[in-house]
Amino acid sequence: MSFTVQGEMLGEYFLNQELAERGLEQYLGAVADALIETAVAGPCPEDRETVTALARRSELAYRALVEDHPFLVEYVHAASLLGELGRMNIGSRPPRRSTGTSLTDLRAIPWIFAWTQSRVMLPIWYGVTAFEEHMRLYGESGLEKLQGMAERWAWFRATLENLEVALAKADLGIGRLYAELVPDAVRASALFDHVAEEYNRSGRAVLRITRHQVLLENEPALRASIALRNPYVDPLNYLQVIGLRALRARAGGTAPKPDIEELVLLTVQGVAQGLRTTG
Repeated sequence: MSFTVQGEMLGEYFLNQELAERGLEQYLGAVADALIETAVAGPCPEDRETVTALARRSELAYRALVEDHPFLVEYVHAASLLGELGRMNIGSRPPRRSTGTSLTDLRAIPWIFAWTQSRVMLPIWYGVTAFEEHMRLYGESGLEKLQGMAERWAWFRATLENLEVALAKADLGIGRLYAELVPDAVRASALFDHVAEEYNRSGRAVLRITRHQVLLENEPALRASIALRNPYVDPLNYLQVIGLRALRARAGGTAPKPDIEELVLLTVQGVAQGLRTTG
């Protein structure tokens, strides 16, 4: 058995022997629970067919935005620090595989990183409206089917739990600040409104399936932790937006001041630590 830990999180889990033992205990315990539960009550063929259909709908929705939306490339470069990553010495490799400007030239990690820093978390949850479409097509029986899958299938339940975490960490109010960095304000606002609506629909669908009133209802400690940390993370996002404005105002003119780049770098580190995720 093997598992991967992000390099930025090594200290979080393995800084000393006590943390390492606890971290390994959590990993092994989670794997053992999943294996035992799957062996006792694994997914039936019908459940697998349902998930396959959901995955197809979700993929189509995601591709419709990422590959087909005429404004997305321009938007994501302006509404995040994606364009600045290349000169900030963040990560072990360049953010792009080539000098092109299309999304296909972009590496996966910077793509996720940019949406995480702007607090939208789009690549994690976008497409989850497939749940809502399934319930609309099959009515009450469709909802009951998904609820039953969440109760008896560990993998599906873990997927819903991860979605709840991502939706809870996202902050579309902060995300709109980054949308205001886009020069074409009208098109940026329209695209962001669409993303916000998809976010709200996704959240409602997940809550119906989990039977929760609020996100992370069954994880009160994590929900409280996010609520406690966010007020400290929010100002860092405001500073990052200010820093990005300053950097771009100097683009093509005088060289950016080192202290401005340092400010943006510090906010990147702070937001990643505050959210407890780099992407």
